[in-house]
Amino acid sequence: MPDYEEIIKQSQDNVNSLSEKLRDFENLHQDIKTLKESAVGIPDIFNKKFEEIVKLSEDYTNILGVATKNYLEGNNTLFTTKLSELSTKLKRFEKKSKDLQIKIDEMKEGIERLNKIDLELLVSKMESMSEQNKLLKKEVKTNRIIQIVGFTLLIIILIYIIVK
Repeated sequence: MPDYEEIIKQSQDNVNSLSEKLRDFENLHQDIKTLKESAVGIPDIFNKKFEEIVKLSEDYTNILGVATKNYLEGNNTLFTTKLSELSTKLKRFEKKSKDLQIKIDEMKEGIERLNKIDLELLVSKMESMSEQNKLLKKEVKTNRIIQIVGFTLLIIILIYIIVK
C-alpha cells in the first residue's frame, strides 16, 4: 500500500508550491495592471511632446529664414556697395591710364624728334657760335674802350673850346 502520509506531504508541498506560484501570478497580474494604467497616459504625452517638437521646428525654421534673409540682404548691400566703388575706381584707373598713354605718346614723339637731330652738327654750330660770341665780346670791349677814349677826347675838346 502506498504511504499516505508521504503522498499527503507531497500534496501539501505541491499545494504550497502552487499557492506560491499563484501569488507570483497575482503579483505579475497586478504589475501588468499597474503598467497598463500608467501606459494609458503615454500616447497623450507622446502627442503633446510631438506637437512641441513640431512647434519648435517651425519656430526654428522661421527664425532661420529671417536670419538668412537678413544675412543675404546685408551681403547683397555690401556687395552692391563694393561693386559700385570698384566701378568708380575702375573708371578713374581707365582715365589715368589714358592720360598716361597720351603722355607716353608725347614722350615718344619728343624722343623721335631728338633722334632726328644731328648732334654733331648741333655741337659744331654751338662751337661756332661760342667762337662768334667770344669775338663779339672782344669787339664790345674794344668798342667800350673806343667809346671811353672818344668821350674822353670829346670832353677834352669841349674843355679846350670852353677855355679858349
